[in-house]
Amino acid sequence: MTVCFSPSNPHHDPFPAFPGVDLLQGIGHVLHFSAQGHIIARLNQAIQLGTRVFFSDSKLVGKIIDIFGPTIQPFAAVKPEAKITDTVIPPGTTLFTKKVPKGGVGKRRKK
Repeated sequence: MTVCFSPSNPHHDPFPAFPGVDLLQGIGHVLHFSAQGHIIARLNQAIQLGTRVFFSDSKLVGKIIDIFGPTIQPFAAVKPEAKITDTVIPPGTTLFTKKVPKGGVGKRRKK
């Protein structure tokens, strides 16, 4: 299946949603690295501990190990999966998480 995107058709979705395919959702950006080697990021929404964080090309960065600061725009400490330095992730880099499509079986009706 080929998808052609034309700017003249604003209603055409350049990234169609296929069943079972995870989509990326931006969650914030990198501020700096801590002395312990964790990535400190500013989040634009509430995220659960243990959430995996990715680059825009779906490569794994690490997982969130701590959330702190104000509840409106909290900070997060991300433990990198591999040896990642500030040269690989410069400050201002956008971080993403994979959206899990909602669905599945709901409550059963009583007979």
